Formats: sequence, structure tokens, C-alpha cells
Amino acid sequence: MAIIILAIPVIMFFWFRGGSRPTLAAYSPLVIDGDTIFWRGKSYRIHGIDAPEVSQAGGEAAKHFLARLMKNQRVTIEIMDIDRYGRSVSRLHGESGDIGRSMVENGYARAYFHEDYRKDEARAKRRKRGLWAARGGMPDPAGYRREKQGKRW
Repeated sequence: MAIIILAIPVIMFFWFRGGSRPTLAAYSPLVIDGDTIFWRGKSYRIHGIDAPEVSQAGGEAAKHFLARLMKNQRVTIEIMDIDRYGRSVSRLHGESGDIGRSMVENGYARAYFHEDYRKDEARAKRRKRGLWAARGGMPDPAGYRREKQGKRW
């Protein structure tokens, strides 16, 4: 069993290099936080976005907004990569389109690592949508994680 679990990332690596991306269909997946869902025993991180942590200001609001976007609908999960925590980094598509883009353009997540949603983030910030309406703007999830990790030691 342990050998199978250890082999999964290697298999996934070569599968992704082949050019085709695996897709799954999920119905109302469990929302962990504003950028992570759970479906059939596996976590999926939404590609290209970073939402506040649940323990951070705005984190619960981001989580609830994501849950509303996916409530009672079929969600397509397109696996893009595997992150350092073993989560599948995936694009999510629902009835209303790209869920990552919806999170950013409504002000509940930041564009992250990729240029995919930078313009959506700038527009949401300019229009003070979602968490950008708060004094000081949207909290920085990456800075919060760095600060929290630094306090562990």
C-alpha cells in the first residue's frame, strides 16, 4: 500500500508531461477554505489564486463565497499540477464558468503566481469588491502564512 501511495506523484508527473490533463466531475465538493476543495478523499488547490486562510481576517468570507459558487452544481476539476503539499493544483469550472476567476473578480482571492487573473484582481481592487472593500484592502495570505510559520519556532 505504501509503495502505491509513494508512486502516485511519480505517475502524475509523467501523466502531466504527456500533454493531456485529467479532468473529474464533482458535485458540490466540500470547501476547505477559499482556495481548496475536497472531493472523494483528495484535496484540490485552485490554480492561479490565493485566498485568505480561514484563521485570517476575511478567510471565512472567502470560504463561504467559494461554497456559494459551487453549491448544488456539477464542478469540473482540471488537474494542472501537484503542489509541494501533495494537493492537485486544478482549474475548477462550474455552471457560471471559471471558479478561480470568479473568486478573484469578486474580491475573495488574489491572483497567485500566474498572470491568468492579474487584470481581474486589479479591477476588483479598483472597484473595492469583496474583501478589497475592507479598510486596508484584502489581507495578504502569503504574508500571513510566512508570519505564522515564523512564530512556530
